[in-house]
Amino acid sequence: GLGSRVKLLSHIKEEQKATLALIDISMFSEVNDLKGHAFGDKIIIECSKRLFESEVFGERLLFRVHADVFAVLSYIKNEKELEIAVKEFMSEDAKRAYVIDDEELLITYNAGIAEGCGEILAWCEIALQNAKNSKDSHAVVFASDENSIAKFKENLVWTSKINKALDNDGVEMYYQPIYNYHEEKIEKFECLMRIV
Repeated sequence: GLGSRVKLLSHIKEEQKATLALIDISMFSEVNDLKGHAFGDKIIIECSKRLFESEVFGERLLFRVHADVFAVLSYIKNEKELEIAVKEFMSEDAKRAYVIDDEELLITYNAGIAEGCGEILAWCEIALQNAKNSKDSHAVVFASDENSIAKFKENLVWTSKINKALDNDGVEMYYQPIYNYHEEKIEKFECLMRIV
């Protein structure tokens, strides 16, 4: 079967350098909420089988990291080679409908890929989030350049500031009218949140 997140972390610590891909089932939570957890579990099982059966990754270890996030760990492929393999898997698998309880679904994926050691899982998670937010690519390789790391650190700082403000009632709401000049009346209001 699939290894767990804990098992993945132990493998990352044991090895000097590896290449990791996190593969996420697109829109899984929506399907799970709409169709129910039993239906969602069948999608997870089928996805697991397809990952095991796929030969595009070559020699690899497979893990289930979160509910609908799988990890492919390779000690052989570099970042570019694993990116190509992930894209090939995603492209080929998108053509094969999942049949769950006599219902056909086309499943798509997002992926984050990173190479290195130590913080490789965190880097993959950043790349996966970038893939989910990207309009152009469903598979993103982590860019370890200074700008990417600086942006990530800035996001952490702002997340901390916002959480502190929320915990300490340091957020105020301001309502602003939206005026419709054509009808010459206030049509609606927008709410602005400010940290004080």
